[in-house]
Amino acid sequence: MSKIPHHILRTLILLPLLFTLSTAFAERTFRWVDEDGQVHFGDRVPPQYSNQERKEINAQGRTVKVYEAPKTPEQKAEEHRLAIIAAARKKVAERRLRHDRTLLATYSSADDMLLARDGKIASVETLIQLTHQRIKSMQKRLLNLTDEAAEYERSGKKLPVGLQEQIGKIREQITQNKNFVKDKEHAMADIRKQFAADTERFNELTSDDSQKTAALMPDMTDIERELEAMDKPEPLPKVSRKERKRRTDIKLSRHDRTLLATYKTEDDILRMREEKTGSANAGIRKTAGTIDSLQGDLSGLVDNADEYESSNQQPPKELMQKMQAVLDDISKNEGILEARRREKREIERKFEQDLKRYREITVDN
Repeated sequence: MSKIPHHILRTLILLPLLFTLSTAFAERTFRWVDEDGQVHFGDRVPPQYSNQERKEINAQGRTVKVYEAPKTPEQKAEEHRLAIIAAARKKVAERRLRHDRTLLATYSSADDMLLARDGKIASVETLIQLTHQRIKSMQKRLLNLTDEAAEYERSGKKLPVGLQEQIGKIREQITQNKNFVKDKEHAMADIRKQFAADTERFNELTSDDSQKTAALMPDMTDIERELEAMDKPEPLPKVSRKERKRRTDIKLSRHDRTLLATYKTEDDILRMREEKTGSANAGIRKTAGTIDSLQGDLSGLVDNADEYESSNQQPPKELMQKMQAVLDDISKNEGILEARRREKREIERKFEQDLKRYREITVDN
């Protein structure tokens, strides 16, 4: 029996594979619909239908891939509108979830909420009472000045410029204090309204549906830690006596000399650290408050958009633009908030290193 040449043997081996590949390509079938609604099948889609949706099907008639038609400007605009609404709803949902967790972390009962509400209202009422007293005092002073001005007019004398300025200044201060009282009265109404809504929500969360409450509980410890850490910096590490005395021949660097020139004791470093972290915390709280206010505005816009959609109407373009603008502002402030948190962590890290180094270089003193 003669031996089969190598190149012939290789060809015989590859033939089944080539046959399989050609069969697979031959089975590639497309399905498309023409302008009259007629369905067509073929291994190639005519050029005039390449810009519309078509499907690739296998030998069993199942769709394996869908080629979507290019979207029209109207379709793109609708997708953009829906994306804005979806993003806004997500932000609102996140804010509501955080608020629910904060309620559960802050209050143990509805009675606690009433006490907190009454405490806030009492503080505002005290400010209002003090302002009313201030207004009465200024009105009395204004009456005396106007009587003095009247004496000048009755005697035919020219009213002094200084007296005119005092009268004008006191009148302006009275107006400002009256406006302050109005603002605080509105604030008390807002406090009552907010606590009414929060109490209702708290009762819902703490109802017999324990599973709902349990689902919110895991993150409560994280919230408590974050709130506590906001105004209470982490304790700096203690250095043992043995650690502090391990070196007596430390060479002072430029930074070491700056530490010695800036701080007289470790307490000075701790006080400066608290001052710096306090300033950082103030910035964090301010930005967080801005985000919360923006999310409140966004919630109102989403409710407005939902009203349009519930009546089968598209929200106005102006409403969508406002929603997008608020989303952009929230995103911007979230970036600022994260940057300020990083800044606070860097401050704490720096003071931890400085205190440790200060202890090393002052051990012999």
